[in-house]
Amino acid sequence: MYKKTKVQAKGEILNTGSGESIFTFDELFYSKTDKKGIILAGNSVFQRVSQFSWDELIGSPHNKVRHPDMPRGVFYLLWKNLLAGTPVGAFVKNKSKHGLYYWVYAIALPVADGFISVRLKPGGSLLPIVMQEYINLRTLELKEKLSPEKSHDLLLGRLKELGFPTYLNFMSKALFDQIENRCDHLKTQLPQTIKIMRELHASCSEVVNRSREILQAYRQSMYIPLNLEISSAHLVAEGAQISVVANQYQKMATDTRNEMLNFETMAKKVNDQVEICQFYVGANQLMKDVEKLLSTDKNNNDQVDLGNKDITTLSKQYMDLCIEGMKSIKDIVVQFGKSCSDLQTIGSGLELVRITGKIETAKLNKANEISALLEDLKKFQASLTRGLRHLSEVNISMGHQSDELTEQLIGQGASDR
Repeated sequence: MYKKTKVQAKGEILNTGSGESIFTFDELFYSKTDKKGIILAGNSVFQRVSQFSWDELIGSPHNKVRHPDMPRGVFYLLWKNLLAGTPVGAFVKNKSKHGLYYWVYAIALPVADGFISVRLKPGGSLLPIVMQEYINLRTLELKEKLSPEKSHDLLLGRLKELGFPTYLNFMSKALFDQIENRCDHLKTQLPQTIKIMRELHASCSEVVNRSREILQAYRQSMYIPLNLEISSAHLVAEGAQISVVANQYQKMATDTRNEMLNFETMAKKVNDQVEICQFYVGANQLMKDVEKLLSTDKNNNDQVDLGNKDITTLSKQYMDLCIEGMKSIKDIVVQFGKSCSDLQTIGSGLELVRITGKIETAKLNKANEISALLEDLKKFQASLTRGLRHLSEVNISMGHQSDELTEQLIGQGASDR
């Protein structure tokens, strides 16, 4: 992992720019390229802030505005996703014709004949973190002559250290943060779809955290049945009944383990689907916003094809993806609810076996060790019961939230027609 450093590479100094090319939070960039990254269209904000004329932009590679401070690994990541047909988002520092810099948060989306990119002015708590990480990574690229792929791998590794297991986790959060930041600066209400998606994401995070706690409690107690068996063997004939209890618990522990694996899979599935849907909801909102701006922007050159139809198509496409995603979430929520119910049933069975063991232990003369093990089982079962009860409640909330978001999206689609 690269270290935080500002060491210059072979005398090269990272250019922080002599000034900023200004644009405001109410503005959105739009551009379209072909599959090789050649600029086909753009809006007046893109043209003005880049300081290039339309003749200089149209037909030129989009990397015309690439700033030398940007790590190559970021662009490797962007192109890797786009060429695989996957939408992607990233913070990007660009350079204008006259050497000024400007930061954007960009989402890039595949279309039939190329790629659409929409960018907004970034802000919030993530931006300074990203700025520093880019400095660190770009410095290391120059110092160690890293390939774009190696830089990309280091970037993903660093994001994991910062609490983002996948790039999807990062770009999904970043997109929502930037939409909220934009609304704050414009003093406008957060769109209802964004609000509900935030609530759904928070519920999902609660499911993931609670699931981890239950799994941790299970792993800490999984060897108790074996220890019961060993302890009862030391008691010879007197421990025969405890051995029976231990065997019963061991059999049920296998069922618990199998259901725990299913439970873990379900928790991961719902989390992955929510992350994907959060990005889709954010992308849909940006498409709607840029669609409105393009239709009212009087500064656009009539000679430049703005690709409004592409934006309208993408807005509809991502709305449909959101609706499909909500249905998938609802299906997983139902499966997850069943997994919780099955675990609750197993937990009840475990409690009966534990009580039987407690009764048999009371008949023994020397049972301190066994009593301690049974007490540990009691703690696990209490943790399991408490966690599953809470999870069931959150799971029901997720079902309601996914239904509410679906209704909002369907209503939004109806009003657009």
